[in-house]
Amino acid sequence: MNTYILPFANISSDPSVWNEVVRARSISEAEDKIMREITEDWDLDIPTDWGDFKDILFKENVIIGDIQDIEEL
Repeated sequence: MNTYILPFANISSDPSVWNEVVRARSISEAEDKIMREITEDWDLDIPTDWGDFKDILFKENVIIGDIQDIEEL
């Protein structure tokens, strides 16, 4: 299992930044875990893929960076 990190930024009138960290076997699995967690926690529409997830978040004034394996940083 690897540890992946993904930066988020809220670009609304009350801006903030944070990182989501997940343990997964691959980047694809990490993306799936992050999409599931954020979608459930924020009560968002279920995305069809990673690009759709980014579009949904952008409509919520949130942008995300590139997911990285922390061992590669």
